[in-house]
Amino acid sequence: MGNKSFVKAFGENLRFLRESRGLTIEELAFKSGIDESQLGRVERGAINTSLEIVHRISKGLKIPVKDLFDFTSE
Repeated sequence: MGNKSFVKAFGENLRFLRESRGLTIEELAFKSGIDESQLGRVERGAINTSLEIVHRISKGLKIPVKDLFDFTSE
């Protein structure tokens, strides 16, 4: 699995989790204390984010960090 496909799959899973909780990107950004544009880049797979940001996103979604990594990529 290439790095780009993993980062893209992570972002797609993040978007799925956010939308399944009925949150807009703006709402999750606020709850996580992350800039909306940065969160958007993570969801699009445009950036490989830090573990600190992953932790903040999990807190904003009120889910365990491991759930953000519960996906398959090619």
